[in-house]
Amino acid sequence: QSPKAGALRNILYAFRFHNKSVEYCQGLNRIGAIGLLYLEESEAFWFLVASVEHLQPLNYYSSNLVGAVIDQRVLLDLVQDKMPALHAHLQKLEVNLSLFTLSWFLTVFVDVLSHTVYIKIFDVFLYEGNKVLFRFALAILRLVELRLLECNSFSGVHTCLSNLSSIVTDYKALAKIAFNHLNPFPARLIESRRQSYYFQHRCGKFNI
Repeated sequence: QSPKAGALRNILYAFRFHNKSVEYCQGLNRIGAIGLLYLEESEAFWFLVASVEHLQPLNYYSSNLVGAVIDQRVLLDLVQDKMPALHAHLQKLEVNLSLFTLSWFLTVFVDVLSHTVYIKIFDVFLYEGNKVLFRFALAILRLVELRLLECNSFSGVHTCLSNLSSIVTDYKALAKIAFNHLNPFPARLIESRRQSYYFQHRCGKFNI
């Protein structure tokens, strides 16, 4: 067993005692591992704390992942706003986009993009917080939009979105789409839609 693996286990155990409201999920070990690439064990622990408790919204890593699941509904709204043809096509194919994008948000794209790309996204995430996850998720979908529109089944969509590391290889091109081509992109719009879905969830209009 490598020293890094032992350090990661220590960080996750420590976090479990630090924040008892957060249940373990796959995203936590990915974020902790990113911290250990550049930081000592104790610093990587606080890196994980900051990422979960300050950069992501409340309840992102709770037992039912309610915060992250609600953000998938917000993302789908934004796809409909920014890429209506793609949204309609995925609806026609009965593709639940969150089956793919939930892990993007929980792991800050660590599971789906190459290291050279996701580490730069993580830098922006540390600077700007959760909002950039929407920007980059939409930018990825814009990059593969034509491929997805050519898919005529769920399996085709799955193949495309499961091979993003070989498709999305140029961070600068991705960032240009995220920060130039998708504007306007007001943070208050994301937050208002998020609060609307929280209210609907509390009223029992949909279950997580």
